[in-house]
Amino acid sequence: MSLMRGLFRKMHASEEIFREQLGSDLWRLVGRVSSSLEEITPLTCLPSRCSGRASFRLRFKSGQIIKGRRFETIVDAEMVERISPVLDRRYFPRILSRHRAAMLTEWVEGEALSSQNCGLNLMRECGALHGRLHTIAPPRGLVCKVADRRIQLVQYLNELTSLGVLSHGEKKQAVALALGHTHEHIATGIVHKDLCAENMVLSSSGRICVVDNETLSMGPYDYDLVRTWYRWPMTRAQLEAYLEGYDRYRGSAGFQAHFLFWAITVLAESALFRLQRQTRDRDFPVARLKTLLKEGPSISIL
Repeated sequence: MSLMRGLFRKMHASEEIFREQLGSDLWRLVGRVSSSLEEITPLTCLPSRCSGRASFRLRFKSGQIIKGRRFETIVDAEMVERISPVLDRRYFPRILSRHRAAMLTEWVEGEALSSQNCGLNLMRECGALHGRLHTIAPPRGLVCKVADRRIQLVQYLNELTSLGVLSHGEKKQAVALALGHTHEHIATGIVHKDLCAENMVLSSSGRICVVDNETLSMGPYDYDLVRTWYRWPMTRAQLEAYLEGYDRYRGSAGFQAHFLFWAITVLAESALFRLQRQTRDRDFPVARLKTLLKEGPSISIL
């Protein structure tokens, strides 16, 4: 009898640990799965003391594996849930359930993309996947509200200057360089905002699958391409192959012509995000921005 009581206490202690680790919303979804949870593996790559965002590999006693995700906000989770039905299920895993800012999705087993397996043909396929994403019609009623990106950029740079990470001279240089490469017509639609090697795997069938999709939203396509440039360091040959694949579905000429505007925007935005949330590698986007400013208008994306 005492042995049974000991096992009962141990089981409930494990549940308490799991509940605390996952949070109440995600734990509620886990409770709807027909098997009990056996193991949690944290997957979050950019932990922050100021954010509840996190992802987990969840293994159940039945052997089933599911991915669990906590979003920053309920609005972010709702956006991903709205966009998901129009995505190609061959490349994007299915959502299983959502509760408030928590979500369960299919787990895709595969080999993470790396410099070893990312040959030029695979880079073309990744670019083509990105191009296809930018041609998908958004779900009915979902529109992109385009704010004035120039005003946003100046705000980002002002905040970085007030935080002391940019000098007033660097801010003026960044504003002038970016505004010299703006464009009036900004094409928008479904964007990923984090399409990079660490968020993609090669499945057992040899197909690319995008396994981390918490940033799906509506926005400018060229901004989305620059986010990939920032998040996925490529050689010149790899980038050329990526854009060749992308060009099969949507032209990348606008991205190349207005690269500096979007690059400064992405780097300033990322720097501010990391500083505000006190993530690790907080200096990385600032260093990239300063390097870009030193190269100036002579910089070439290819």
